[in-house]
Amino acid sequence: MNKKAFTLVELIGVLVILSVLVLVAVPSVLKIIKNSKQKTYDTNISMIKTAMQDWKYDNSSMLPGVGEKIYLTISQLKHEGKLSHELNNPLTEKAFPNDMLLTITNDHGGYIYAVDVNSGTETEKYEGATPYIVIDGPVRKVLKVGDTYTQARAEAYAANGELTNTEVNVSLINGSEISTSAAGIYYVLYEATVDEIPVAFVQTVVVEDVNNTCKSVSITEQGLYSIGDTYSCDPGDGVERTFYVLNSSSNTVSLIMDRNVGSVTSWNEAGFLSNGPESALSYLKLITRDWKNVEVSIPKMIDIAIASGNSNWPTTPISTIPAWLYGNLNCNANTCSDLTTDTIKLTAYWTDDAYETNASGSDQARVVSYSGSIITSNARQVSSVGVRPVITISKNKLSN
Repeated sequence: MNKKAFTLVELIGVLVILSVLVLVAVPSVLKIIKNSKQKTYDTNISMIKTAMQDWKYDNSSMLPGVGEKIYLTISQLKHEGKLSHELNNPLTEKAFPNDMLLTITNDHGGYIYAVDVNSGTETEKYEGATPYIVIDGPVRKVLKVGDTYTQARAEAYAANGELTNTEVNVSLINGSEISTSAAGIYYVLYEATVDEIPVAFVQTVVVEDVNNTCKSVSITEQGLYSIGDTYSCDPGDGVERTFYVLNSSSNTVSLIMDRNVGSVTSWNEAGFLSNGPESALSYLKLITRDWKNVEVSIPKMIDIAIASGNSNWPTTPISTIPAWLYGNLNCNANTCSDLTTDTIKLTAYWTDDAYETNASGSDQARVVSYSGSIITSNARQVSSVGVRPVITISKNKLSN
Protein backbone atom coordinates (compact mmCIF):
# COMPACT_ATOMS: atom_id res chain seq x y z
CA MET A 1 0.00 0.00 0.00
CA ASN A 2 1.36 3.38 -1.00
CA LYS A 3 1.35 6.07 1.64
CA LYS A 4 1.94 9.59 0.52
CA ALA A 5 3.73 11.77 3.09
CA PHE A 6 4.14 15.56 3.20
CA THR A 7 7.12 16.79 1.37
CA LEU A 8 9.60 19.16 2.98
CA VAL A 9 8.33 21.99 0.79
CA GLU A 10 4.76 21.35 1.89
CA LEU A 11 5.75 21.33 5.56
CA ILE A 12 7.64 24.57 5.15
CA GLY A 13 4.60 26.06 3.41
CA VAL A 14 2.33 25.05 6.31
CA LEU A 15 4.75 26.55 8.80
CA VAL A 16 4.89 29.79 6.84
CA ILE A 17 1.08 29.99 6.75
CA LEU A 18 0.86 29.31 10.48
CA SER A 19 3.50 31.94 11.17
CA VAL A 20 1.56 34.50 9.16
CA LEU A 21 -1.64 33.63 11.03
CA VAL A 22 0.15 34.03 14.36
CA LEU A 23 1.60 37.37 13.30
CA VAL A 24 -1.87 38.57 12.34
CA ALA A 25 -3.85 37.08 15.22
CA VAL A 26 -1.60 37.63 18.24
CA PRO A 27 -1.56 41.47 18.09
CA SER A 28 -5.35 41.47 17.74
CA VAL A 29 -5.77 39.17 20.73
CA LEU A 30 -3.31 41.23 22.79
CA LYS A 31 -5.18 44.38 21.84
CA ILE A 32 -8.48 42.85 22.93
CA ILE A 33 -6.94 41.82 26.26
CA LYS A 34 -5.42 45.26 26.75
CA ASN A 35 -8.72 47.01 25.96
CA SER A 36 -10.56 44.71 28.33
CA LYS A 37 -8.10 45.49 31.13
CA GLN A 38 -8.38 49.21 30.43
CA LYS A 39 -12.16 49.08 30.61
CA THR A 40 -11.98 47.24 33.92
CA TYR A 41 -9.46 49.78 35.19
CA ASP A 42 -11.70 52.70 34.17
CA THR A 43 -14.64 50.98 35.88
CA ASN A 44 -12.62 50.61 39.08
CA ILE A 45 -11.64 54.30 39.00
CA SER A 46 -15.33 55.15 38.61
CA MET A 47 -16.09 52.93 41.61
CA ILE A 48 -13.56 54.90 43.66
CA LYS A 49 -15.22 58.19 42.67
CA THR A 50 -18.65 56.77 43.52
CA ALA A 51 -17.30 55.76 46.94
CA MET A 52 -16.07 59.34 47.39
CA GLN A 53 -19.56 60.63 46.60
CA ASP A 54 -21.05 58.21 49.14
CA TRP A 55 -18.55 59.49 51.70
CA LYS A 56 -19.58 63.07 50.91
CA TYR A 57 -23.25 62.31 51.58
CA ASP A 58 -22.41 60.82 54.98
CA ASN A 59 -19.99 63.59 56.00
CA SER A 60 -21.63 66.86 54.97
CA SER A 61 -20.08 68.72 57.92
CA MET A 62 -16.57 67.83 56.71
CA LEU A 63 -16.91 69.11 53.15
CA PRO A 64 -14.54 71.77 51.80
CA GLY A 65 -15.50 75.41 51.48
CA VAL A 66 -15.90 77.12 48.11
CA GLY A 67 -12.69 76.83 46.11
CA GLU A 68 -11.18 74.43 48.65
CA LYS A 69 -10.50 70.70 48.63
CA ILE A 70 -10.06 67.84 51.08
CA TYR A 71 -8.10 64.61 50.77
CA LEU A 72 -9.29 61.05 51.28
CA THR A 73 -7.40 57.77 50.84
CA ILE A 74 -8.23 54.30 49.57
CA SER A 75 -7.60 52.71 52.98
CA GLN A 76 -9.91 55.25 54.61
CA LEU A 77 -12.76 54.48 52.21
CA LYS A 78 -12.26 50.74 52.71
CA HIS A 79 -12.29 51.12 56.49
CA GLU A 80 -15.54 53.11 56.33
CA GLY A 81 -17.19 50.49 54.13
CA LYS A 82 -17.31 52.57 50.95
CA LEU A 83 -14.96 50.36 48.90
CA SER A 84 -14.26 46.66 48.51
CA HIS A 85 -11.09 45.54 50.27
CA GLU A 86 -10.13 43.50 47.21
CA LEU A 87 -9.97 46.36 44.73
CA ASN A 88 -7.23 45.51 42.23
CA ASN A 89 -5.55 47.24 39.31
CA PRO A 90 -6.00 45.03 36.20
CA LEU A 91 -3.25 46.90 34.36
CA THR A 92 -0.56 45.93 36.88
CA GLU A 93 -2.19 42.81 38.40
CA LYS A 94 -1.62 44.31 41.84
CA ALA A 95 -3.79 45.88 44.50
CA PHE A 96 -4.62 49.57 44.14
CA PRO A 97 -2.41 51.53 46.58
CA ASN A 98 -4.17 51.85 49.91
CA ASP A 99 -2.28 55.10 50.47
CA MET A 100 -3.46 56.52 47.12
CA LEU A 101 -4.60 60.15 47.47
CA LEU A 102 -8.11 61.24 46.45
CA THR A 103 -9.52 64.78 46.42
CA ILE A 104 -12.98 66.34 46.68
CA THR A 105 -13.00 69.96 45.45
CA ASN A 106 -15.85 72.42 46.01
CA ASP A 107 -16.39 74.22 42.71
CA HIS A 108 -18.91 76.88 43.83
CA GLY A 109 -21.25 74.27 45.31
CA GLY A 110 -20.57 71.56 42.73
CA TYR A 111 -18.07 68.90 43.72
CA ILE A 112 -15.20 67.50 41.64
CA TYR A 113 -13.86 64.04 42.47
CA ALA A 114 -10.27 63.26 41.47
CA VAL A 115 -8.04 60.21 41.86
CA ASP A 116 -4.28 60.76 41.89
CA VAL A 117 -3.29 57.54 40.10
CA ASN A 118 0.40 58.38 40.47
CA SER A 119 0.28 58.48 44.26
CA GLY A 120 0.71 55.65 46.73
CA THR A 121 2.55 52.32 46.70
CA GLU A 122 1.12 49.24 45.05
CA THR A 123 1.22 45.90 46.86
CA GLU A 124 0.58 42.35 45.78
CA LYS A 125 -3.05 41.26 45.68
CA TYR A 126 -4.40 40.10 49.02
CA GLU A 127 -7.62 38.73 50.47
CA GLY A 128 -9.49 39.99 53.50
CA ALA A 129 -9.66 43.36 55.21
CA THR A 130 -7.21 46.27 55.01
CA PRO A 131 -5.20 47.96 57.79
CA TYR A 132 -6.07 51.59 58.49
CA ILE A 133 -5.17 54.74 60.40
CA VAL A 134 -7.42 56.60 62.84
CA ILE A 135 -6.79 60.11 64.21
CA ASP A 136 -8.45 61.83 67.17
CA GLY A 137 -9.82 64.67 65.06
CA PRO A 138 -12.05 65.44 62.06
CA VAL A 139 -11.10 65.10 58.41
CA ARG A 140 -11.44 68.89 58.10
CA LYS A 141 -10.36 70.96 61.08
CA VAL A 142 -11.09 74.70 61.16
CA LEU A 143 -9.04 77.19 63.16
CA LYS A 144 -9.13 80.95 63.33
CA VAL A 145 -6.11 83.20 62.83
CA GLY A 146 -4.24 83.32 66.12
CA ASP A 147 -5.50 79.95 67.40
CA THR A 148 -3.05 77.32 68.62
CA TYR A 149 -2.68 74.29 66.39
CA THR A 150 -2.27 70.89 68.05
CA GLN A 151 -1.37 67.92 65.90
CA ALA A 152 -3.90 65.09 66.05
CA ARG A 153 -2.89 61.81 67.68
CA ALA A 154 -2.81 58.99 65.14
CA GLU A 155 -2.93 55.20 65.59
CA ALA A 156 -2.46 52.35 63.12
CA TYR A 157 -4.76 49.34 63.21
CA ALA A 158 -4.30 45.88 61.73
CA ALA A 159 -6.78 44.40 59.26
CA ASN A 160 -8.53 42.55 62.10
CA GLY A 161 -9.16 45.84 63.92
CA GLU A 162 -6.48 45.39 66.59
CA LEU A 163 -4.36 48.38 67.59
CA THR A 164 -0.71 47.99 66.55
CA ASN A 165 2.53 49.52 67.74
CA THR A 166 3.38 50.64 64.22
CA GLU A 167 4.81 54.13 64.04
CA VAL A 168 2.69 56.66 62.15
CA ASN A 169 4.79 59.17 60.21
CA VAL A 170 3.45 62.71 59.87
CA SER A 171 4.25 65.27 57.14
CA LEU A 172 2.62 68.10 55.21
CA ILE A 173 1.60 67.66 51.59
CA ASN A 174 1.96 71.38 50.95
CA GLY A 175 4.64 72.91 53.15
CA SER A 176 6.90 72.36 56.11
CA GLU A 177 4.81 73.60 59.06
CA ILE A 178 1.36 74.88 59.96
CA SER A 179 1.12 78.57 60.81
CA THR A 180 -1.97 80.22 62.28
CA SER A 181 -0.60 83.73 61.93
CA ALA A 182 -2.48 84.15 58.65
CA ALA A 183 -5.27 82.45 56.74
CA GLY A 184 -4.26 79.29 54.92
CA ILE A 185 -5.03 75.64 54.19
CA TYR A 186 -2.76 72.74 55.13
CA TYR A 187 -2.93 69.02 54.43
CA VAL A 188 -1.45 66.82 57.16
CA LEU A 189 -0.49 63.37 55.84
CA TYR A 190 -0.39 60.44 58.28
CA GLU A 191 1.35 57.33 56.89
CA ALA A 192 2.17 53.85 58.20
CA THR A 193 2.98 50.39 56.88
CA VAL A 194 1.06 47.62 58.63
CA ASP A 195 1.72 43.98 57.70
CA GLU A 196 3.62 45.17 54.62
CA ILE A 197 0.62 47.21 53.43
CA PRO A 198 1.10 51.03 53.24
CA VAL A 199 -1.93 52.99 54.48
CA ALA A 200 -2.60 56.70 54.90
CA PHE A 201 -4.97 59.35 56.26
CA VAL A 202 -5.06 63.08 55.49
CA GLN A 203 -6.43 65.81 57.73
CA THR A 204 -7.22 69.18 56.16
CA VAL A 205 -6.47 72.10 58.48
CA VAL A 206 -8.14 75.38 57.52
CA VAL A 207 -7.00 78.62 59.15
CA GLU A 208 -9.72 81.23 58.59
CA ASP A 209 -9.47 84.99 58.80
CA VAL A 210 -11.92 86.43 61.30
CA ASN A 211 -12.93 89.23 58.94
CA ASN A 212 -16.58 89.11 57.96
CA THR A 213 -17.77 88.63 54.40
CA CYS A 214 -20.95 90.68 54.92
CA LYS A 215 -21.69 93.75 57.01
CA SER A 216 -25.18 94.85 57.96
CA VAL A 217 -26.68 97.92 56.28
CA SER A 218 -30.31 97.76 57.36
CA ILE A 219 -31.54 94.91 59.57
CA THR A 220 -34.70 94.19 61.54
CA GLU A 221 -33.06 92.74 64.64
CA GLN A 222 -29.51 91.72 65.48
CA GLY A 223 -28.93 87.99 65.01
CA LEU A 224 -32.38 87.42 63.50
CA TYR A 225 -31.43 87.46 59.78
CA SER A 226 -34.91 88.47 58.70
CA ILE A 227 -35.97 88.12 55.06
CA GLY A 228 -35.20 91.36 53.26
CA ASP A 229 -32.48 92.52 55.66
CA THR A 230 -29.78 94.40 53.74
CA TYR A 231 -26.08 93.56 53.84
CA SER A 232 -22.98 94.81 52.07
CA CYS A 233 -20.91 91.79 51.06
CA ASP A 234 -17.53 91.13 49.49
CA PRO A 235 -17.93 87.65 47.97
CA GLY A 236 -14.21 87.27 47.55
CA ASP A 237 -13.07 89.53 44.70
CA GLY A 238 -12.55 92.65 46.82
CA VAL A 239 -15.73 94.44 45.70
CA GLU A 240 -18.55 95.34 48.09
CA ARG A 241 -22.06 94.64 46.76
CA THR A 242 -25.60 94.91 48.12
CA PHE A 243 -27.43 91.71 49.07
CA TYR A 244 -30.76 90.92 50.75
CA VAL A 245 -31.47 88.02 53.10
CA LEU A 246 -33.53 85.45 51.20
CA ASN A 247 -33.39 82.48 53.55
CA SER A 248 -31.57 81.28 56.66
CA SER A 249 -30.92 78.00 58.43
CA SER A 250 -29.35 77.13 61.75
CA ASN A 251 -25.80 77.82 60.53
CA THR A 252 -26.02 79.61 57.17
CA VAL A 253 -27.71 82.55 55.48
CA SER A 254 -28.63 82.83 51.80
CA LEU A 255 -28.65 86.33 50.31
CA ILE A 256 -29.73 87.50 46.86
CA MET A 257 -27.90 90.30 45.11
CA ASP A 258 -29.69 93.56 44.28
CA ARG A 259 -28.98 93.11 40.56
CA ASN A 260 -28.01 90.58 37.91
CA VAL A 261 -24.47 89.67 36.97
CA GLY A 262 -23.29 89.28 33.40
CA SER A 263 -25.49 89.44 30.35
CA VAL A 264 -28.29 87.16 29.11
CA THR A 265 -28.32 83.38 28.95
CA SER A 266 -30.64 80.43 28.45
CA TRP A 267 -32.03 78.33 31.31
CA ASN A 268 -31.15 74.99 29.72
CA GLU A 269 -30.14 75.23 26.07
CA ALA A 270 -30.61 71.48 25.55
CA GLY A 271 -34.22 71.76 26.67
CA PHE A 272 -34.00 68.97 29.25
CA LEU A 273 -36.13 70.53 31.96
CA SER A 274 -35.55 67.63 34.34
CA ASN A 275 -31.84 68.52 34.42
CA GLY A 276 -32.57 71.93 35.91
CA PRO A 277 -31.03 75.29 34.97
CA GLU A 278 -27.75 73.83 33.73
CA SER A 279 -26.95 76.60 31.26
CA ALA A 280 -27.90 79.43 33.61
CA LEU A 281 -25.96 77.93 36.53
CA SER A 282 -22.87 77.29 34.40
CA TYR A 283 -22.96 80.88 33.15
CA LEU A 284 -23.42 82.20 36.70
CA LYS A 285 -20.44 80.21 38.00
CA LEU A 286 -18.31 81.41 35.11
CA ILE A 287 -19.17 85.05 35.74
CA THR A 288 -18.60 84.75 39.52
CA ARG A 289 -15.52 82.49 39.35
CA ASP A 290 -13.53 84.98 41.45
CA TRP A 291 -16.02 84.91 44.33
CA LYS A 292 -13.93 82.67 46.56
CA ASN A 293 -15.67 83.32 49.90
CA VAL A 294 -19.18 82.15 49.04
CA GLU A 295 -21.25 79.41 47.47
CA VAL A 296 -23.22 80.71 44.47
CA SER A 297 -26.55 79.41 43.19
CA ILE A 298 -29.68 80.29 41.17
CA PRO A 299 -32.61 81.71 43.20
CA LYS A 300 -35.07 79.05 44.32
CA MET A 301 -38.74 79.65 43.52
CA ILE A 302 -39.82 78.42 46.94
CA ASP A 303 -37.58 81.06 48.58
CA ILE A 304 -39.01 83.74 46.27
CA ALA A 305 -42.51 82.63 47.25
CA ILE A 306 -41.81 82.66 50.99
CA ALA A 307 -40.11 86.06 50.71
CA SER A 308 -43.32 87.25 49.01
CA GLY A 309 -45.41 86.03 51.94
CA ASN A 310 -46.69 82.92 50.17
CA SER A 311 -45.79 79.70 51.98
CA ASN A 312 -48.41 77.70 50.03
CA TRP A 313 -46.77 78.02 46.62
CA PRO A 314 -47.27 76.40 44.13
CA THR A 315 -50.76 75.51 45.36
CA THR A 316 -51.46 79.23 45.73
CA PRO A 317 -50.12 81.52 42.98
CA ILE A 318 -47.80 84.38 43.93
CA SER A 319 -49.67 87.67 43.62
CA THR A 320 -46.97 90.24 44.41
CA ILE A 321 -43.30 90.14 45.30
CA PRO A 322 -41.29 92.72 47.28
CA ALA A 323 -39.57 95.45 45.28
CA TRP A 324 -36.07 94.43 46.41
CA LEU A 325 -36.49 91.20 44.47
CA TYR A 326 -37.01 92.85 41.09
CA GLY A 327 -34.88 95.99 41.21
CA ASN A 328 -32.37 96.97 38.52
CA LEU A 329 -34.24 95.38 35.61
CA ASN A 330 -35.71 96.66 32.33
CA CYS A 331 -32.44 98.42 31.50
CA ASN A 332 -29.24 97.82 29.58
CA ALA A 333 -26.92 95.22 31.10
CA ASN A 334 -23.94 97.59 31.24
CA THR A 335 -25.89 100.07 33.37
CA CYS A 336 -27.85 97.84 35.75
CA SER A 337 -25.97 94.52 35.80
CA ASP A 338 -22.57 93.73 37.26
CA LEU A 339 -19.50 92.18 35.64
CA THR A 340 -20.47 92.97 32.03
CA THR A 341 -20.11 95.64 29.36
CA ASP A 342 -22.89 94.21 27.20
CA THR A 343 -25.58 96.72 26.18
CA ILE A 344 -28.40 94.22 25.69
CA LYS A 345 -31.61 94.91 27.62
CA LEU A 346 -32.30 92.85 30.75
CA THR A 347 -35.92 92.37 31.78
CA ALA A 348 -35.82 89.38 34.14
CA TYR A 349 -33.73 86.69 35.85
CA TRP A 350 -34.08 82.91 35.98
CA THR A 351 -35.22 80.90 38.99
CA ASP A 352 -34.53 77.20 39.55
CA ASP A 353 -38.08 76.18 38.63
CA ALA A 354 -39.11 74.56 35.33
CA TYR A 355 -42.61 74.98 33.96
CA GLU A 356 -44.52 72.47 31.86
CA THR A 357 -44.29 72.81 28.09
CA ASN A 358 -46.78 75.38 26.90
CA ALA A 359 -49.40 75.03 24.17
CA SER A 360 -46.92 76.00 21.45
CA GLY A 361 -44.63 73.17 22.45
CA SER A 362 -41.75 75.22 23.88
CA ASP A 363 -40.05 74.32 27.16
CA GLN A 364 -40.60 76.99 29.79
CA ALA A 365 -38.98 78.04 33.06
CA ARG A 366 -40.07 80.61 35.63
CA VAL A 367 -38.44 84.03 35.83
CA VAL A 368 -38.75 87.10 38.05
CA SER A 369 -39.80 89.98 35.79
CA TYR A 370 -39.13 93.72 36.08
CA SER A 371 -42.90 94.14 36.46
CA GLY A 372 -42.78 92.51 39.88
CA SER A 373 -44.42 89.29 38.75
CA ILE A 374 -43.46 85.67 38.12
CA ILE A 375 -43.78 84.74 34.45
CA THR A 376 -42.40 82.01 32.20
CA SER A 377 -39.86 82.22 29.41
CA ASN A 378 -38.53 79.80 26.78
CA ALA A 379 -35.90 77.76 28.62
CA ARG A 380 -33.82 77.12 25.50
CA GLN A 381 -33.64 80.62 24.11
CA VAL A 382 -31.31 83.48 24.93
CA SER A 383 -33.53 86.56 24.98
CA SER A 384 -33.61 89.21 27.72
CA VAL A 385 -33.31 86.97 30.80
CA GLY A 386 -30.15 86.86 32.88
CA VAL A 387 -28.92 85.50 36.21
CA ARG A 388 -29.07 86.97 39.70
CA PRO A 389 -26.71 85.34 42.22
CA VAL A 390 -27.72 83.92 45.55
CA ILE A 391 -24.78 83.50 47.92
CA THR A 392 -24.77 81.16 50.91
CA ILE A 393 -22.37 81.82 53.79
CA SER A 394 -21.89 80.89 57.43
CA LYS A 395 -23.60 83.11 59.97
CA ASN A 396 -20.23 83.86 61.55
CA LYS A 397 -19.33 85.62 58.31
CA LEU A 398 -22.09 88.20 58.80
CA SER A 399 -21.53 91.19 61.03
CA ASN A 400 -24.58 92.72 62.68
